[in-house]
Amino acid sequence: MKIYINYTKKGEKMNMPIRVLQVGMSSNPGGVESFVMNIYRHINREKLQFDFLCLKDLPIAHEEEIKDLGGNIYKEIYRAKKNPLMYFCNLDLFFKKHPEFSAIHHHVNSLSYVEPGRYAKKYGIPKRILHSHNSNHINGKPSLPRKVLENVNQHRIDHFITDYLACSSVAGKWMFGEREFKVINNGIDISKYAYNPSIREQKRLELGLKPEHFVIGVVGRIQYQKNPEFIVEIFKKIYEKEKNAVLLWVGDGDLRPQIEQKITEYGLNQNVKLLGMRKDVNEIYQTMDVFLLPSRFEGLGIVLIEAQAAGLKCFTSAEKVPNEAKITNLVNYISLQKSSDFWAEQILRTKNDHERKDQTEAIKNAGYDIEAVKNDLENFYTIKG
Repeated sequence: MKIYINYTKKGEKMNMPIRVLQVGMSSNPGGVESFVMNIYRHINREKLQFDFLCLKDLPIAHEEEIKDLGGNIYKEIYRAKKNPLMYFCNLDLFFKKHPEFSAIHHHVNSLSYVEPGRYAKKYGIPKRILHSHNSNHINGKPSLPRKVLENVNQHRIDHFITDYLACSSVAGKWMFGEREFKVINNGIDISKYAYNPSIREQKRLELGLKPEHFVIGVVGRIQYQKNPEFIVEIFKKIYEKEKNAVLLWVGDGDLRPQIEQKITEYGLNQNVKLLGMRKDVNEIYQTMDVFLLPSRFEGLGIVLIEAQAAGLKCFTSAEKVPNEAKITNLVNYISLQKSSDFWAEQILRTKNDHERKDQTEAIKNAGYDIEAVKNDLENFYTIKG
């Protein structure tokens, strides 16, 4: 096993990068994965490097790119429900064998799993960060055992966590309560998302979209949080009034079979394109005419930032998606108590009255430019916890 020793922790001036251990990446390229990789691509990797600890022995999103950027991926440590004692022993051994990290940055959607921070403290990692990326439980109401575990961890974390971060004030308050936390914006490379008519024309042709098609776009996992059944209901109502409507959906998830069945039941197969996971999401935004995000809850909703950067009119859930996500006048909040008919009517009103414009300055001024966020986080990693 490759071990890197970070002598700079002992005050020696060596030309070696500070190494930060990132925990919480999954195989599904969602919000956490986008946040980490956007930062990783832009940091000065001669001064700062990321390594990754996987909690399951499975590929993680962007694995090959991580290796190309110089990051190590550790998979020998993962959660073992059948043998928790062995798991804790393995986690202990991992941190004992890896003294090179100056910080651990643990990305979480709940407080059900916080153990890496405890062992990081035991073996002297000075900065131990817990980062909230959500404002509710992914699958709705948690089970009783999980709820008990989260309550226990709520009282434990101050003993080993040095810094609390969140993607929004809502996400921070939901997870950390009255504790002091810092909001780190989910920065994006604005130039990749800025509206480009040439890319729009080329990509629409590639996806089989005609000039007359009115494209409603969705980017998100097909799971409970994203309210996928309601998305289909809204589109059904849109299609009843606009036969040129197309639903373009980037993402995958455990509810995909049920959603495919509902699409078939409604006779919408010819007008719904489920694209699965894509590496060209920034270009797919260009093909859209409207962006839809009727989530049951969001920590922030980074896809809303991306959609605004692409100049799209956005429709999202009032009181469920943080107001911090509205950084232009393109975002329209609608209550989930409103019917699918109402949502469809609001969306159809924009069909012919919206001219897409460059939103670069608005995104920068709101603090979501990746360069500014990257600089903020680079400085944060080097401040003693």
